[in-house]
Amino acid sequence: RSYVDAAVRSARLLGDSAADPAVRQRLLLDVHEGRADEAGAAARARADELAAADDPLLAAAYLAVAAFAAAFTGDVDGVLDVTARAAGHFASIGVVEPIGRLDPAAERMEALVHAGRLDDAEALLAVVRERLTRVPRPWLEAAWRRAAAELAIARGSTGAAIDLAVPPDGARPFDRARILVTRGRALRRARRTGAADEAFTDAA
Repeated sequence: RSYVDAAVRSARLLGDSAADPAVRQRLLLDVHEGRADEAGAAARARADELAAADDPLLAAAYLAVAAFAAAFTGDVDGVLDVTARAAGHFASIGVVEPIGRLDPAAERMEALVHAGRLDDAEALLAVVRERLTRVPRPWLEAAWRRAAAELAIARGSTGAAIDLAVPPDGARPFDRARILVTRGRALRRARRTGAADEAFTDAA
């Protein structure tokens, strides 16, 4: 947080009153620290302003924060709304591989499963799997495995879910924790309570 605050101050001293990159990071940090509702609302509001100002790339960057905030609180409809908007912004400027961690598919895949839109989830998973063969990214790989495992759970394939819900090499701790929660859920469904407890403990 101290680095983010310093970046905001520096940007404003240099004449950038919005300080968008640093402010966006501050909102992302707020979500990680549990202030998801407030951060998500602020990210959506700023995304609306940027879209109105014809800055789709930066609007999509804020929508990535809003998507994470909605996922954090379990707001499936919110995730689907903001990721659809973000995908539209990227399509409008011809972006196929969003830079950094801005890819709306990362949260959208799992949200589609939880919304009961299993065929749509499967289709998006196939697209992302193909993209990962071209541009490997551990964080997106972790999101893909998590969503694929959730889809397998939803379709009653518990064994497949357990096989899928394994953190990829290079995954960051938070991404690793999220996929381990899914692994724990799959193991619990398989009545492997000891292994499930281990997965949940590792996630924590």
